[in-house]
Amino acid sequence: MQLASALILSLPVVLATSAPAFQPCEPAWRSVGPGLPGESTLGELALFDDGAGPALYAGGSFTIANGGNPIRGIARWDGSAWSGVGGKGISGGAVVGLATMDDGSGLAIYMIGGFNSVSGVAARGAARWDGDAWTEVGEGLLNLHPMALAVFDDGEGPALYAGGWGNGESMVIRLVDDAWVPAGNLAGFADRFSCAFIPYVQDLTVFDDGSGPALYAGGHFYLGGDSGDIIHVARWDGHAWGPVGPWGPPGITCVSALGVFDDGRGPALLAAGNEAINRWDGHEWSTFPSPGGDINDLFSHDDGDGLALYVAGTFGKAGGHLVNSIARWDGADWTALGSGVTRQGQPGDVSALSADWNDPAALFAFGRFDHAGGGLATNLARWGCPPCSADCDRSGSLDLADFLCFSSKYLAGDPSADCEASGALDLFDFLCFTNAFNEGC
Repeated sequence: MQLASALILSLPVVLATSAPAFQPCEPAWRSVGPGLPGESTLGELALFDDGAGPALYAGGSFTIANGGNPIRGIARWDGSAWSGVGGKGISGGAVVGLATMDDGSGLAIYMIGGFNSVSGVAARGAARWDGDAWTEVGEGLLNLHPMALAVFDDGEGPALYAGGWGNGESMVIRLVDDAWVPAGNLAGFADRFSCAFIPYVQDLTVFDDGSGPALYAGGHFYLGGDSGDIIHVARWDGHAWGPVGPWGPPGITCVSALGVFDDGRGPALLAAGNEAINRWDGHEWSTFPSPGGDINDLFSHDDGDGLALYVAGTFGKAGGHLVNSIARWDGADWTALGSGVTRQGQPGDVSALSADWNDPAALFAFGRFDHAGGGLATNLARWGCPPCSADCDRSGSLDLADFLCFSSKYLAGDPSADCEASGALDLFDFLCFTNAFNEGC
């Protein structure tokens, strides 16, 4: 490494005279490392900085190999490699919800699921990672079989809410002083001839209809309330549950996903289910364009071309376009993300989407699939331009600071300076970096 070290010290004058702009590229699907092998039919994604830098956290039912050691249910992607989160992961069940929250002691990532421990720490269905250690959250989930997790501030500070089925008092519970308590009395009953024999809450999201932020729960349930019947979607203001419209979302008996999107008419709550999407503007429900099929996630995201709605699930077409499980709605038309994701030649099952902390135009998709854009990808893939290896400081521009960043990492033996991905740091990494810089990536 001595020759490359000597050469890299002579670069400031060369690089300071040139500040190339990023070159345009055609976005494409790419595998995220080796992916996440396993039956990841359920899963969630979240972005979190545990002190070692921002990263993508994935929770599900997968098992991945890291240096020969299995990692189960929860893993971290830093942009170049997968790693465990404080150990080998969960035992039992799967992770079904992830959320970040600061409870006053610092930002942490929380997860819920059917597990009973994580990395050797007893945690019955709920756990917290602060960057140093896992701790159990509460003392179990009050017999709730969890399906959704969200953070909501009712004016007294952010609190963690979990939704699911099985708790006799409420399908949504709240974390208060490190103890799970029922959030109101959202119990209700189910139409056994429709979605399921039991009532359940499948998704939670926060939306402000003009009267202040509230927590919305979506799933399959009926119950009477003081202000009207609550059907499939309910609104929690911090004190009580109320109905959303007189009959809930029309034509939808099984709400599978909730989201918030502004299509130019103002922010609105979206509820998906029964191959349809409905829009609630705070006053009435209306139909919203839908790709059909099973919908698992509604993700509002500004990808550089304006705010768009990304819809993920299990479907083949949207607006007559072949999309394979993920489609983009810009307020006027559906567009495909390449050829989408597939499993054994059929549309895959995408359960969660997330932005990329390094590139606002890029997305991560997680679910159950074996190909993305025609290339091999095991359950997790990234849509967008490839990361620019010369933008070392992730500033979005190429300048002298990138040289200083790369040279520091290279001389320190940091694996992230392995520009050519050979597994070793040598002269070729130095040449890879300078070529990428000069070409503007």
